[in-house]
Parts: sequence; structure tokens; C-alpha cells
Amino acid sequence: GGGSGYHSASKANDLLSALFSKDRERTMNLLVPEAGNSGSEIPSETLSSLSNKWLEDDPEGFSRWAGQTEGKVRETAASQLSYHLAQRGHFEEAIEWAGASSRDSGSAYSGVLHYWKQSDPDGAAAWLENSSLTEAQKESYRKILNRK
Repeated sequence: GGGSGYHSASKANDLLSALFSKDRERTMNLLVPEAGNSGSEIPSETLSSLSNKWLEDDPEGFSRWAGQTEGKVRETAASQLSYHLAQRGHFEEAIEWAGASSRDSGSAYSGVLHYWKQSDPDGAAAWLENSSLTEAQKESYRKILNRK
């Protein structure tokens, strides 16, 4: 019948939430192959919101899981982790995860360095100078660190 689409989507979300509360890793692993598939039934927002929930409740568990993923899923998980850690002042770890989100490590580094310079500008500068980034990359990140 027409109009039942929303109802079944809502039931599917309830089921996902119940599964997720019992076994996060398994639920995410069920979703992951689907998310990489263009004909996916599972919206990436669902994956994203479950990731964020897991990150809030158990960052270590999420980090372990993210380390086992690959491709687009790893990039997304890595950038979520990087942001989460930077906001909480775990800058060294955040920068490592920013590098793992290869798709967009540039903006991920910028975000982490922005937080880092607010609480520890010397630490941020030291990391940058000792990093394996190219001189051109370092120069562009120095601009972030030197901004008032």
C-alpha cells in the first residue's frame, strides 16, 4: 500500500537502535558493507548518527572498531574521531586520526590545529615543525597557528 514507506523506515530504525544497544560493533559491521554500496538502503546519516552515539558513550571502543575499517568508512570514522578528540584536548591522538582521514586530512589538520592553538600554541607549533608534512603544507598550517 502507498504511504507505508515511512512507517517501515521508522521500524527499521527502531530495530537498528535495539541491535546497536546490544552489540555496537556487530551492528556497525552489518551496516558498513551496505554503506559502500551505491544501492544502499541504509542512509549514511544513520551510520553517522550511530557512530556519533558510540563515540560519545565509548570512544575507546569506537576507536578500536574504526582502526579495523577501510575506505570511505575509515575516512568518515577517522574524521569523527579526530574532531571528538580535539574538542576534548587530546591533540596528538586527534592529529593521528586526522591523518587517517586521507580524503580530507588537510581540513582535518586545520580543525585540530585550530583547537590545539587555543589551549597549547607551543605544543601545536612543536608538532607542526616535527611533522613529516612538506614545507609548503607546514607553511600553510603556520598561518593557522599565527592567526590571532
